[in-house]
Amino acid sequence: SALRRENDQVAELIVQSPRMGSLIRLALNARIAMSVPALRAYANVYDPSFWVALAGQSDSEAATGYRRIYYRLQSGQTSHSLRTIANKLSVDLGKFDHLIDAVSDKPTAPDRHEGRLDIHILHAVRQALMMKAFALIAHIPNVSGRHDASIEEIFDMVLEMRIKDTVDLLCRIFPAARGDASGLDALSEAGHVSAAMDPRGYDQLHETVIGPLDEIDRLLHAVTLALAQAYGAYG
Repeated sequence: SALRRENDQVAELIVQSPRMGSLIRLALNARIAMSVPALRAYANVYDPSFWVALAGQSDSEAATGYRRIYYRLQSGQTSHSLRTIANKLSVDLGKFDHLIDAVSDKPTAPDRHEGRLDIHILHAVRQALMMKAFALIAHIPNVSGRHDASIEEIFDMVLEMRIKDTVDLLCRIFPAARGDASGLDALSEAGHVSAAMDPRGYDQLHETVIGPLDEIDRLLHAVTLALAQAYGAYG
């Protein structure tokens, strides 16, 4: 706000005031670490247009899943909110970069970009894992009403990154086969295939969807911890 009226005076204060200089360097450290492109990339993850475009470039089975993601995201609220925040930050960053011209030992724009490469890689891995989780949950079959959870609610849990809760719920709804069912073979009717042997049963669902979701949850936790440490957020 002061820059709009007293640009020269603010710049002079940065140079002459140790306290102001210290505050500006604190803000400059945050400026070096932050990445508006990374924030915009998260907006793309939740952009319904992205998933529609992806469906148009995929085979029929994958396209069906991508369209399901689109339907859950079609309001565009999350994507729009993230882009709004990114735009506000971009405006403020332009003003701040003008302000720190008075700091003699500030890092250059190429230096700042180089310093953020590791952070960008971590964000890219995190976003890829999020997108994979979305794609996996899109192939969950319909859920019986007796489980007090609809497929839409389960889908939204993953979109909200509540993946561990989702895995626990799916394990209750779609339990894996347990033990040896051979002792019950004599009770089977002709043509019947037990859940333990049926390739379309819950064991396959655990192998192709629930198990990978659980692994994604562990990987996301590790990447998020790495990002926190990259930003110096310890404890």
